[in-house]
Amino acid sequence: MIDVKMMTATEVARNLSSVLDQAEHGETITITRGGRRIATLTPASRENGADVMAFFAGHTPLPGFGDDIEAARQILTDEVSAEWDDV
Repeated sequence: MIDVKMMTATEVARNLSSVLDQAEHGETITITRGGRRIATLTPASRENGADVMAFFAGHTPLPGFGDDIEAARQILTDEVSAEWDDV
């Protein structure tokens, strides 16, 4: 079970360097404001490029995925071009 530490936003702001050290050493910190949870600070993952490549090597995109990406890119290009036409 992961032990989660609770800190107020003010405590985090006043002790940011220490809080980051704690996260770097594996602690998860829940940040509160006014008694409500507003964020969770967790240690960053340690994956590297080889891990990313291994992930993609083991997964095949759905058929038509590349076409969907290209269509989205074209929509954005058209919108940006239209904005410049209005200037």
